[in-house]
Amino acid sequence: MRLSILLAMLLVVPFADTAAQDTPSQRTGGWFGVGFAYGQLSGRGVSDVNNHTAAVHVRTGGTLSSHFRLGGELDLGGGAGMLSAALALSGYAYPVANADFFLKAGIAARHLNEGIADYPDAVTDLAGVVGLGYDWRLGGRFSITPFAQIALALAVLTTNEYAEGTDWNLTQWHVGVSFTWH
Repeated sequence: MRLSILLAMLLVVPFADTAAQDTPSQRTGGWFGVGFAYGQLSGRGVSDVNNHTAAVHVRTGGTLSSHFRLGGELDLGGGAGMLSAALALSGYAYPVANADFFLKAGIAARHLNEGIADYPDAVTDLAGVVGLGYDWRLGGRFSITPFAQIALALAVLTTNEYAEGTDWNLTQWHVGVSFTWH
């Protein structure tokens, strides 16, 4: 029963009318965000184990319309002997013009380095990124933005000699928060 109520809230709240707010959302101009996330990297090629990861990010971009933003982001993370970096281009779609719920889709180039110093595995891949979030407004130009995203490997671009022949198939998910200035 609790799960049903939670799922119903997740489906309804993002699309709720923001007319009751003192200042409805205005999406214009550029934006900048910094934040952190926790997640997991899993798949073959990373010692065939799941690695919990912590990451920090910087995001910036511009507003194309009241329903769409385009931006770039840099994510740096690591955990359990692994380091990762990702550079992404993402679009943020706001289904309701004056509400703050968004859906995210993009493409990222990721570099992952895992292993001991003498024999590190390293791979650079291309990943598709999808996610969702909510700009929780705390003033006219500032919001706290909780988000969730998943990155799925699309193609391996390069590997080092220690990772050659490994079937790299990596999935990485993050749940985090960003502090965003609009």
